[in-house]
Amino acid sequence: MAIRVPDVMREVRNTFPVHCLEGTWSVIGGCLTPCDLLLEGDWIAIAAGARADGIRQVGPGGQLDDGTLPDETFTGEVWLLDPPEGFLALCGEIADWAERNTLDAIESKRFGDFSQRRAVGRNGLPPDWPTMFRYRLMPYRKMFGEVGKK
Repeated sequence: MAIRVPDVMREVRNTFPVHCLEGTWSVIGGCLTPCDLLLEGDWIAIAAGARADGIRQVGPGGQLDDGTLPDETFTGEVWLLDPPEGFLALCGEIADWAERNTLDAIESKRFGDFSQRRAVGRNGLPPDWPTMFRYRLMPYRKMFGEVGKK
């Protein structure tokens, strides 16, 4: 499973919200409209969309993800997010690590004089990415949501 930026945001319980835009929005041809305030590369969180709900990155012309979202119109919120560059770089490292270290990998193997053994945790399983990057993710972790604050 590929680890993406929204997965890491979910793990640290922090989407780095900056501003909330309320209104009626449309996803047409995979593009969010109106998108006057959205720039290519921006991160947003959509709330109240039936199919477009979630954290997404804005592509060229307001395109979301790879442009495969079904068309819909909804009244709700679009949050502008501003994850720090250090967090995004760490997300890239996590994705690379997760690609190289799958949980279904063999814990130990032996071929003649060659042997290899993987580290295992207390549960007897190889460590997962939240465990391996726990200390590096701590500065970005949000312990509690800010109740009633937009």
